[in-house]
Amino acid sequence: MKKTILVFLSLFLAISLFGIVSYDLQKVIIVPEEPQGGLEVSIWLDRDIGSLYYSGEEVKTYFKVNKDAYVAIYDITPNGEIQLIFPNGFDRNNFLKAGVTYTLPTENANTRYRLQLTSETGGGKEIFQIVASTKPLGFLDALMAKAEAGDIFPKASSKA
Repeated sequence: MKKTILVFLSLFLAISLFGIVSYDLQKVIIVPEEPQGGLEVSIWLDRDIGSLYYSGEEVKTYFKVNKDAYVAIYDITPNGEIQLIFPNGFDRNNFLKAGVTYTLPTENANTRYRLQLTSETGGGKEIFQIVASTKPLGFLDALMAKAEAGDIFPKASSKA
């Protein structure tokens, strides 16, 4: 009996909804489902989330992808500037192999470097973000041109 009532209510609800809802096929946006096994990227630091770093301390950054991919890592500073961390003037090859944990500098870097905090930003939160794609990241072209011209960690935006 309950099953019959439930089926009836479901049928009634479906008829009601289809009678009320109308849509224009020209305005329907089709969003494809993500295929199983899509690209995944991870980034983490050498301390737990929410930990504090002080001026002069080194920040160790780790990252990996589950499929071969091109990666960009950037830092959003407390004053709102966006600075490219990877790739950079020392570490230009941003194509990563699946399943490998990378750190900065990568083994491909032509110069050893450290990411060290300075007090110039005036305190506050810095946010490291990572972007990955199975195709080259076109937005990096202009930034890497700056890196090749000597701006090792080029800024994508600045307050100046």
